[in-house]
Amino acid sequence: MSIYVSAVTTTVIVAALGAAAVALVVVLALLWTRRSSRAQDDRIAAAVSDVNQRVEATLHELSAALERAEEELEVRRLLRLLPHGSGLG
Repeated sequence: MSIYVSAVTTTVIVAALGAAAVALVVVLALLWTRRSSRAQDDRIAAAVSDVNQRVEATLHELSAALERAEEELEVRRLLRLLPHGSGLG
């Protein structure tokens, strides 16, 4: 079952890196097209803040999913340790 945790961990890492890469591309694109007007600067700041919040939310969701998967794996491991004739199933 450790392969499952490794796969989940790998998936979380890849997803987090992907989200960070998208955020970086967005920030760089916004900076590259930046104009000197104050209104546009405010829009850029708002967009960067929005992207940052979305990345943080995604990372939080991925962390929670990983924690749930690890808990489920532990429950399954413990259930395998129970004797088959225990009358629980």
